[in-house]
Amino acid sequence: MVDMVISYPEAGAHAILSFEVADFERLEEAYGDNYVKAIFEGLDRTDVKIIRNCINIGLKGGDHAAALNSVPLNHIATRIADALYLRIRGFKMSEGVAE
Repeated sequence: MVDMVISYPEAGAHAILSFEVADFERLEEAYGDNYVKAIFEGLDRTDVKIIRNCINIGLKGGDHAAALNSVPLNHIATRIADALYLRIRGFKMSEGVAE
């Protein structure tokens, strides 16, 4: 079984970034039918509103303000992309290929 969470220690000792099906539904409601494309394009251009919304939805067991303010934005975007890709494809986007 693939571990579909990204640890996020800067947001708390037990903080993780993970997206459940209900989280994907919330993202789809926020960004429309092409939500995955919209989110990845936003992450690529470091869109702060998309980053904040993804943290608000996907961060579990951590401090949202710390998650947003203790790591460079491009690193946050990479973690979000990895967490989404883990749930969609079973591997991190930063890895590039499935194992």
